[in-house]
Amino acid sequence: MTAAIGAALLLITRTVDPKRVYAEIDWGLLVFFVGLFVIVAGADRAGLTARLLEPVNHWDLHRFRVFVPVTAILSNIVSNVPAVMLLRTVVGSFPDPHAGWLALAMASTLAGNLTITGSVANIIVVERAAAEGSTSAFATTSESGCRSPLRHSRSVPRGCGSCPSDSFVPAVKEVSGTQ
Repeated sequence: MTAAIGAALLLITRTVDPKRVYAEIDWGLLVFFVGLFVIVAGADRAGLTARLLEPVNHWDLHRFRVFVPVTAILSNIVSNVPAVMLLRTVVGSFPDPHAGWLALAMASTLAGNLTITGSVANIIVVERAAAEGSTSAFATTSESGCRSPLRHSRSVPRGCGSCPSDSFVPAVKEVSGTQ
């Protein structure tokens, strides 16, 4: 929003040539995000969201020990923005929706660091780096991305170096004020 206001001011005041401003806009990225939100909203209105969640309903997504890994895996399959748009429909029915929102935010954010496909921001960075001649192998990026959140995570099993063995649940409950 700030960038749009700044661009509008530059265009209105004519301190910068409008062609230069328009040349800096990543139109493909804008179309991508518009399309992403249109598709997700359409899927939600058509009832596709509920049908997509049917196979995992028996897993009891209301338990954080299930919800957090499902969020992380889904975020790396479809990227974290569509995963959040899909899983937001579940959070409202949690016993503690506030803790559910915190868990969704935490899991999708950390998951966005795991692989290139985990976050649209990662895709943008890799695309821009490639345009400047830099290459990024999926395996190398994923290995590096997995190390950071796992090092600070409380849900990974022992044997991961500096990873504690506690679960995310106490941390989420502590932040949300529930016990």
